[in-house]
Amino acid sequence: MVVGAGPPLRAETQFVGRHAEAALIAVTLDQSSPGAPTALVVRGEPGIGKTRLLDQAVGLALTKGHHVVWARANALEARVPFGALSVALERASRDDPAFVPGAEAMRTYISGSTGGHESDRLSFAQMCDVFARTLIDAGESDPACVVVDDIHLLDYESLALLGVALGRVAGHNVSFVCSTRSPGRDLDSHAAELLARLAEWPDVEELDLGPLADDQGRELLGDVFGSPVSEAVADEVTRRSGGNPLFMLEMARSLSELDLVDAGVGGVAFRDRPGALHLTRHTAILQRLFPLSPECRHVAQIVAVLHRIRLTDLDLVAELTLLDPATIAGAFDELERRGIVVAGGDGAWALFHQFVADALYDDIGPAERRRVHRRVAEHLLARRAAGQTIDLTRVAWHVSESADVGDVEAARVIGEAAHAIRNAGPLSAADLCQTALSLLPADSQARGDLLALRTRCLILAGRPRDAVDSGRAALDAMPIGGDERTRTATALVGALYDTGRVAEARALAERSVAEGTPSAFLMATRAQMIAAEGDVGPARAAIAEALAMPRRSPGEEVLVRSFLAGAAMLVGDMNAGVAHLDALRRATDEAGANLRVYGLARRSWSLAVVGFVTAATAALDETDTALGAFGRGTYSAGAHAARIVIDWMRGDWDNALAALGDARREVEIADNAIMGPTLRNVEIDIRTARGEMREALALVKPAIAGGSATRST
Repeated sequence: MVVGAGPPLRAETQFVGRHAEAALIAVTLDQSSPGAPTALVVRGEPGIGKTRLLDQAVGLALTKGHHVVWARANALEARVPFGALSVALERASRDDPAFVPGAEAMRTYISGSTGGHESDRLSFAQMCDVFARTLIDAGESDPACVVVDDIHLLDYESLALLGVALGRVAGHNVSFVCSTRSPGRDLDSHAAELLARLAEWPDVEELDLGPLADDQGRELLGDVFGSPVSEAVADEVTRRSGGNPLFMLEMARSLSELDLVDAGVGGVAFRDRPGALHLTRHTAILQRLFPLSPECRHVAQIVAVLHRIRLTDLDLVAELTLLDPATIAGAFDELERRGIVVAGGDGAWALFHQFVADALYDDIGPAERRRVHRRVAEHLLARRAAGQTIDLTRVAWHVSESADVGDVEAARVIGEAAHAIRNAGPLSAADLCQTALSLLPADSQARGDLLALRTRCLILAGRPRDAVDSGRAALDAMPIGGDERTRTATALVGALYDTGRVAEARALAERSVAEGTPSAFLMATRAQMIAAEGDVGPARAAIAEALAMPRRSPGEEVLVRSFLAGAAMLVGDMNAGVAHLDALRRATDEAGANLRVYGLARRSWSLAVVGFVTAATAALDETDTALGAFGRGTYSAGAHAARIVIDWMRGDWDNALAALGDARREVEIADNAIMGPTLRNVEIDIRTARGEMREALALVKPAIAGGSATRST
């Protein structure tokens, strides 16, 4: 019970109103009714009841034996690759064995631990496949569903995983429900992209949560007071709260604590006229904080900075507040008694709503906030130095909030965090690199390395266009010579080539050759670019130069041979091209999983586009087997496209046309500048041969030059 001067309030309220909305979610999760949506997007303003509605529906689904993964996104875990989703999978797997494979794969992927070579680490494509397969297998017995609360706060990598996996569960007993902000509010571009893709599904619905109806609001107030409320109380609270359940409950609490209402025979009524109530939505939230002692308020402010704490963190709170442990414990107990801090399912405590967290955080003041963030960062780094395992992304956030421009050490720590998550979360890592760069002086020698890391992260994330500017800035900041410059130049050449900027890519390759710092891979890329421009003599010389350079690994041998095969075929030497592809095939046996799949897919595509149908078909069968173990990802686009080209050449035009839609989407994801025009030309040829001139003319447009094999597979 919550005790105030007025009528006592129930600590927990019943589920009031929203029964029709809850029924729609239940039907979506159940998938038993004909025509039920397989995906549902719940929208509404903060406090409108999205989380409570999902909680009600998920609880009902679990009692029916459904398989549910419920991710509760928040601002803290938005900075951590797979933060909320990994927690959700772990939680689900503890109660439901169906989710154990997904949880184990996620754990392995995040840690990068495979027990073998780094190149054998679990790929993102494999992670997507395992997650999708986990959902499909779970749905074989009972409905399976993924529920995400506040999807706009989900991290980049989780959104990418959902975008891929959800596309693979179509037709299976799997549903997806998420909540997000009201229409019209700005969303993170990645969340907006996923929601836009969901909107294209034929069986998705949107549910906009509005304010509670008058009778529902009165029912909610009657439940929290444990007694009916007068019409005057219900009308005034509903009007001031806008029918938002969170604010209605906070106003009810304030009415009780300020002794503005009394429970009589006729129910809960105002002691004075309604005009004596001077609460707004904002002050209703803050009213819970007004009675706090300075000690309680100080502790609550620290919780707002940390986002969530465990009882083992109270020593840090004591250090930050300069209060003794007994006072800290008493303040924390008071915050818990008043419902200001609430326990989560993982043993951590957080403020009861983001509104309160924001209000307390802002109330600290900028100078004190910086001091607290700095001290938290120092505390975490000291624990790390003592041998404890510390989340570097958490450290990086506190460092970034407390550092000044010119703080090279802060930039180093943030860069270290970026390096730690570069494989599991390349987009998040690229953002951390940008944060670190913003702290460095313009003439800092560390800029080159950070820009180079950011470039590699963007390429790992499949963002070659973004990688171009970063790669150029990296080369400008780096001294001539050295392996890091060579790697960065090679990556930039590939990114330029991927995006169709062949002339720029060749110019950079030539500059690297002149500097005396090219790699064998860069030389092979240069040879293909020269061959693509029709310079047969120089192309043959460039092929010979690339072959003469030592390869540092089987992986580089795969890359070199794939480009030299393309170069040889472009100058008309098909036998040499096939020989390079055979050498590529042998190299894949010793390369890591990533480059093995890349090489096999590249070989399939190369043989298909030059018309070797029988050899391409055999190569494609081998590629499909490798993709089955590796997982569908960027590399599967090349295999898919090769199959279409083979069907086209064999005259299986119906199969080719049926597959072109999915292939185009995969090519767009791969950001490939040569495969797309090739597939378009295939479709134009088929449409023209069939006399479908209107459709063929609609496809005719200038092709984009270039296209790197690093993305064309």
